[in-house]
Amino acid sequence: MKKVYFLGVDWFGSNDGAWINALRMSNYIVKTVSHEKFLPNGKGNLFRVFSKTVRSIFFKQYNKAVLEELRKFKPDLIFVFKGQFLYPETVERLSRLSIPTILIFPDTSIYEHGPFISKSFKYYTHVFSTKKFHLKELADKKGPSSKLNYLPHGFDLRVHRNLNLPKTIQTSFVGTFSSYKGEVLSNLIKNKIDLKVFGNSWSKWSIKNRFNVELARYGDEYAEIICSSKINLALLYEGGSKSIAGDAITSRTFHIPAACGFMLHQRSEELLNYFEEGKEIECFNGNEELLDKIKFYLENTNSREKIAKNGWLRANNEHGVHHRLRKLINYLN
Repeated sequence: MKKVYFLGVDWFGSNDGAWINALRMSNYIVKTVSHEKFLPNGKGNLFRVFSKTVRSIFFKQYNKAVLEELRKFKPDLIFVFKGQFLYPETVERLSRLSIPTILIFPDTSIYEHGPFISKSFKYYTHVFSTKKFHLKELADKKGPSSKLNYLPHGFDLRVHRNLNLPKTIQTSFVGTFSSYKGEVLSNLIKNKIDLKVFGNSWSKWSIKNRFNVELARYGDEYAEIICSSKINLALLYEGGSKSIAGDAITSRTFHIPAACGFMLHQRSEELLNYFEEGKEIECFNGNEELLDKIKFYLENTNSREKIAKNGWLRANNEHGVHHRLRKLINYLN
């Protein structure tokens, strides 16, 4: 039985946690070290001043703990999820152990989450990105022993499951604000779509549109929203200033169908590699098609439920993080 040293957050509902669960389900012994136990967290101007002043202390404590726990645990594999708080020299020391040191990178850019990821990139023996465009963009960042691969997100069996709840929400969106998402949802409000939005960083948009946005939901509360919604919107992040492209799929691409939610997803070529449009999910391009499909599927319950059931079957047969883990391990072998 192999031992895995996992560096990432371990709370219920996190994407990191989905990997930890999949590893344990596959009978790996897993030791986790989460940066959240070492780094300051809070809000407001006073916190930001405090954080800038003492943040380096917490970085040092976390990296020190990573190396100390590593010596005690003696793993066969090292998994790092995102790795934004690991010093490059820490990753280099991990890579000297002659065991696979694997980075799972879930975001659009390695340059938007602090200075460490891009400098550490070359030291990982294997990198699995959830963004297909990274295969080209990051090829020159690989060290001589590194291998860069594409591995999409997946769902967590513990979290994203069918709760068989009454459909009390007409249309919902769960996610962090971005300019594109704000524009799409503003148009729905103008067209009097009955909408509920949950997520972070929506305060300015909320004031401008005079629309209440509820706090982000995670874990079971997130699954509850999916299962309570007649239509679950999946909108894609357009990418930040340091990204060469935006998302073509996201973690919600798999979370929603796995919970037997009807998903109306922004159309992309990559998406259609995983689900069949019109049979397992529905798609849109542009505000007009989005409005038309929301109105159609709110009125056509049987069609909506049939598509949701087909999406649930496809997701549960192919698109869990446990499926992704199996592919990753087969690759390593």
